[in-house]
Amino acid sequence: MAILVSPEAQGALPLLLAALAAALASALRTRRAALRPVPARPRQRPPA
Repeated sequence: MAILVSPEAQGALPLLLAALAAALASALRTRRAALRPVPARPRQRPPA
């Protein structure tokens, strides 16, 4: 089944796909960063 697309849209398609892939990668990166616990500062030992 062929989808007929105008030449202008065909030219924009790779750009659209690249933008979509970049947005997806960015969203995954931010979500992974949100899931990762914040690195805790090295705790000071209480004076014995």
